[in-house]
Amino acid sequence: MKKFKNKISDIITVVLFVALIGGFALSFVILPDAESSAVEGRQLQQLPNPAIGKHDNQSGADYVGSDYVIHGMLADDFDEYFCDQFPLRKTFLSLSSYIQLAFGRGVNNGVLYKDGDLAVTRFDAVGFDTATEYFDKEHVKAGIGNLNSVCAGLDIPVSVILPPRSIDVKAESLGYPTELSDSLDALIKENISGDYYIDLLGTMRELYKTGQQPYFKTDHHWTVLGAYHAYAALMESWGITPYELKDFTFETVTEDFCGTSLRNGNFFFMDGEELQVARYGGDDSLVVQSLNMAFKPMEGYAGLYDFGALKGEDAYSVFLYGKPTHMSITKPDEERETLLVMKDSFAHSLAPFLARHYDIVIVDMDTSRFGTSLSTVISMVNPDRVLVVYNRENIIETDKLKNIK
Repeated sequence: MKKFKNKISDIITVVLFVALIGGFALSFVILPDAESSAVEGRQLQQLPNPAIGKHDNQSGADYVGSDYVIHGMLADDFDEYFCDQFPLRKTFLSLSSYIQLAFGRGVNNGVLYKDGDLAVTRFDAVGFDTATEYFDKEHVKAGIGNLNSVCAGLDIPVSVILPPRSIDVKAESLGYPTELSDSLDALIKENISGDYYIDLLGTMRELYKTGQQPYFKTDHHWTVLGAYHAYAALMESWGITPYELKDFTFETVTEDFCGTSLRNGNFFFMDGEELQVARYGGDDSLVVQSLNMAFKPMEGYAGLYDFGALKGEDAYSVFLYGKPTHMSITKPDEERETLLVMKDSFAHSLAPFLARHYDIVIVDMDTSRFGTSLSTVISMVNPDRVLVVYNRENIIETDKLKNIK
């Protein structure tokens, strides 16, 4: 009888296992493939097709048909396809990160989690083969040194904001060591020259300690509140009285914003958070336009914000209509000074505040892609001031700061 019961138990186990595997296999056939993941903010791998093949970004070659198979791209794409289209994929990823937390590992995929708040701790720093908490000091010094040379060579007023990383602001409050953040901050201050640098780390840390939220919980960017305080510090450095917080209406445009930190850490069990924009009287009369390489107007937009982006994969694109390389914000029928903003994405939520004072020309920091120099851009735009906004994560991860001409 005991032997018979064991046999029944084995049969049940096998049947359940086969049913589970068969169910997942059947779901691959029945369920349609998702084209993108809004919560992850990226396109998902589709079923590989040798007739279409694949473009290799590194070599620049197109592999189609037998070449697509011989070079192993078919196998690689099938592997990625199964990973991306796996049933209940998001649930399993969330479960994995939740188990990591349950076993006391507060960092998953280089993202720190504590009490529903996130901060990236590991970066693809120049000079390191794998993601690391560290940074190459000589690389940072070289970038700052080049920035000094560029700023010293300009004959118009220039200011520089180097937004801290979320971990720089949150570390102490999240129980994470501050030594690396403090050493990066000290290295920047030791090597930057002139009075053009606007230091924001202390301000952002104090805001965070008092329970305010200058940075998103699920994303690496500062919130519209953080952007306001950057604006206020900048205006004060220029001898201009900034508008007060009460002079803006902070409008919540979504309560389900899931940023890059959440996606990269696979913390999909977390709820989304509020994403706000700053509104003020007359902002709907500002004209926003894309510019071509010659800084001539192309496509125009209605208003400062792209509310349609809230339905897409990246809700942060509500600011400045995504990732503009050339853009202008002007106020028709009013003569105002022109501000040239050399930027990364941290400037996107800052620009609406600045647009209350200036006509703005916005240019992506990677001027090398345009085959031109900052001085050439200035000669074409003829601004009254220049503002550089370039966050510290980009400083340690890219050569853009070193490559400004």
